[in-house]
Amino acid sequence: MIKNKDNSHSRIIGAFLMSALAVAISSCGGESSPSNSRKYVVSDDGIKLNGKNDAGVILDVAEYGDIFSGRPFLISYAKQQETEPLSDYGEKDTGLQPFRIQAEFGDVSDTHPVTGAEAPEGTVYYTVPERVLYATQDGYGFTEKFTVYDEEDNHTEFTMNVGAGTRHGDPVFPDQWHIRNIGQNPFSFITGPVSGYDAGVIPAWHLTDADGNPVSGRNVKVAVLDEPIDFNHEDLKDRRFTPDGKGLYGVNLDNSSGLSIHGTEVAGLIGATAGNGKGVRGIGYESLLTSYYYGEAPFSYLTDPRNVSMVSASLGYDSSYSYRPELEMYFQSMLENNIPFIRAAGNEYYSVSFEGSRRFSDECILRSVNCQFNQTSSFNRARYAVNVASLNSQGVRASYSSTGSYIWVTGFGGESGYYDLDFTSPGIVTTKSSRDPQEYADAKDAGTPWRLDPNYYDLRKYYTHTFSGTSAATPTVSGVVALIKQAKPDITVPQIRYILAVTSSNDKTPGWSSLDYGSVIQNVEEMNNASVTLDAGWHENGAGLRYSNYYGFGVINAEAAVKLALSCDEDDECRIRSALPFQYRSIDSSPCSSSDKGRTVTCVFRRFVNSDTEIKAEGSFRIDNVAFDMAGFTYAAEPDVGISECSEAGDGNLYSAYYANSLMQIEMTSPRGTLSIIKPVYANWDFDGAHFRTTNEIDGVKGEFLLTTSDFFNEHMETSEVTRLRIRSVCPVDVKSLNKSMKLVMDVYPD
Repeated sequence: MIKNKDNSHSRIIGAFLMSALAVAISSCGGESSPSNSRKYVVSDDGIKLNGKNDAGVILDVAEYGDIFSGRPFLISYAKQQETEPLSDYGEKDTGLQPFRIQAEFGDVSDTHPVTGAEAPEGTVYYTVPERVLYATQDGYGFTEKFTVYDEEDNHTEFTMNVGAGTRHGDPVFPDQWHIRNIGQNPFSFITGPVSGYDAGVIPAWHLTDADGNPVSGRNVKVAVLDEPIDFNHEDLKDRRFTPDGKGLYGVNLDNSSGLSIHGTEVAGLIGATAGNGKGVRGIGYESLLTSYYYGEAPFSYLTDPRNVSMVSASLGYDSSYSYRPELEMYFQSMLENNIPFIRAAGNEYYSVSFEGSRRFSDECILRSVNCQFNQTSSFNRARYAVNVASLNSQGVRASYSSTGSYIWVTGFGGESGYYDLDFTSPGIVTTKSSRDPQEYADAKDAGTPWRLDPNYYDLRKYYTHTFSGTSAATPTVSGVVALIKQAKPDITVPQIRYILAVTSSNDKTPGWSSLDYGSVIQNVEEMNNASVTLDAGWHENGAGLRYSNYYGFGVINAEAAVKLALSCDEDDECRIRSALPFQYRSIDSSPCSSSDKGRTVTCVFRRFVNSDTEIKAEGSFRIDNVAFDMAGFTYAAEPDVGISECSEAGDGNLYSAYYANSLMQIEMTSPRGTLSIIKPVYANWDFDGAHFRTTNEIDGVKGEFLLTTSDFFNEHMETSEVTRLRIRSVCPVDVKSLNKSMKLVMDVYPD
C-alpha cells in the first residue's frame, strides 16, 4: 500500500506570463496501490484531461522521464486557450490565476530531484519514487492522476499512463525476471520464478554518477566477443559503436540475415535501449556495443582503451592443448589498461565437451560432482577474468552451471525453457533477431505459449524467452560492470573484482537462504574408501569473505556494487587497488614430495621473490590472485598399483591419462587455514603435461600452465608463512617431473 505523503512541502515557485501570481507544487498519496496500465499493449502516455477544465490550466509532457530509473518527467503548464470570457476591462485575460498541482502517487517539484536546478519557466518536474514503483500491483506501470486546484479550490483532473507498457517504455520488460523478479510467469511454466531473486538493478538505476546522470552504463564501450550482433534489431540499432582505426576485420560484421542470434541475445542483456517503446531493456541500457567476431577479430583489438572499456565473452575454449602464450600478453595489457574481462564459466556440470567425450567417465553424474574441470585452454585460464556461474529463477545454481575454485561471481542464466514443463523453469528474456520468427526456424521459442499468444505476438516476435546458460549469465554481470564503470570511470580491474566479491549476495545475505548448501564429503572406493571432500560448500576465508565453488563470492547485487564503486575512494581495500598489484613467485627447490610413491603429493611454498626485481619478498601482504604451475604434471612411467590405465597413462597413452585424471584431486590450504578444492576427484580433465609440452613444442617445462583459485582473495599473509598444495591420485604422479615446473605465483598488495 502507498502511504499518504506529507503535503506540508507545498510552496510558491515563481511568476509567469503576465501575472505576478504563482504556482504551488505538492504531491499527495492515496490509500490504495496505483492502478496498472496495460502491461503489453503499448498505450499512449500523453496527459489527458478528465472532464471539464475548471482550473483553466493545461498540462502536457515536455520531456519524458523513466519510472524505473527515477529520471524525472518535465511537465509543462499553460493557460487554457479561450476567446471568452473577457476581463472586466473588456480585454482578454492572458494571465494565470494562482493554482497548485498535486500528483496522486508521484512527486511534483519546481526543482530537479538530483541536481536541484530550477525547472525551466512554465514547467515542473514529476518523479516516481522507488517506493511508489514497488507499491504497484505488478511493479511495471500505473496511471498517474494530476489534480490542478485554483485559489478557490476549483479543480481539474488529468491522467497519464507511465511505465513499461507505454510509448516511452519497454513493453516486454516485465518478463525480464532477472532485472526484477516479482514472481511473474507469462511463460506458463509450472515452476515459475520465485519473487525476490534478481540482480537488484532497479535500485542501482536510481543512483547517479558524479555528473548527476542516472547510472545506466552511459557511454561505456562494451566489446561483445561472440557471434556477430544483429544491429538491425530495433532495440540494438542505437547502441552500435564503431571503433577508430582502418582495416579492422571481424568487427561489427553485417548480420542482416538476423540468423546468427547468440551474440544478439548477449548484446540485449547488456545494453538493449530503454524507453523506446520497444521490447526489453539492458542492464547497461545506455552503454555502447561493439561486436567482435571470435575467431576473426584479433584479440589485440580488445586491449585498446580508446575503443574498449570492457569485454564480455560468453564463450570458452575447452581443450587444454589450445595453448596460446600470446593471450597472456593480451590479458596483461587489458589488466594494465583497466579493461575487465567477463567470461562464462561453462555449462559442463553434467556433461563433457572435450574431444572424444565418450571416453570420459560419467561417475561425476552419479556422485553429483562437476563433470568437467574447465581450467583448460589459455583463454579459459585468464588469471584476472571475472568467471561467471549461473543462477536460475528459483534462486539456486542453474542445473548446467560449471563449478570450481575459479568462479568469481554468479549471474542470471535461467534454465533451458520448455523441454519439460514439469521439471524446468524459465530462461532469460532478451533480444533475438530483427527478422520475424515466421521467416526462420524459431528454435526453442517455436510453439511455446509465450511465442504463440496472439495478443502479444507483435511485441515479442523479435525477442526470446529461452536464452540460458552461463552465456546468458555473463552479460548480466557485464551489464552490472558497465554500471560500475560509469559510476567510477577510472576504476581498475582489481577494484572491480574487489567490488563484485564483497557486494555479491551469499548464503548469509538476508533473503538469499536459497543459496545454502553444505560440503560434499564421500568415501572414494578407488582411494581405499578414503574420506574425500569433493566440495567444501559455503565457507569463510581468512579475510572473512564467504565463498563456494558453486557461486564464487555470490550472486551479483547491482545496487550494492554501484554504491561501493561511487564510494571506492573512501574504502581502504578498494582504494589500495587503484594501482596494480605486485607479483611474487615461489623459488623453493623441489617443493613437491611424496611418501607413498606419488599417490599423495604435497607441495610446500615458503620462499618468494618479486617477479620483476628478483628481490626477496618480506613482510606481510593481502592476496589478490593465486596460481600454481602444473606444466610438469604427468604420471609415473612404472607405477606399482596393478591398474592397467595407470601403466598406460605413465607410458603416454592420452586417454588413459584422462582416466587417471578423473581419479585425481587437487586442493590447496592457505596460511589462514582456508581449504580450496581446485580439481575434485571424478571431474574429468583432458590434460597431461608430457603431451602438453610435446603438442606445443615447449622446451622442457618452461611453458607455464597456471591454475588459479579464488578462495584466498584478500587474505593477509606473512612471507614467512607456508602455503600447501596437495594432489591425491589413484595413479602415481611423477613427482620429479612435477617439480620441474611447480611454483606458486601470487599477485599481492603489501601492507
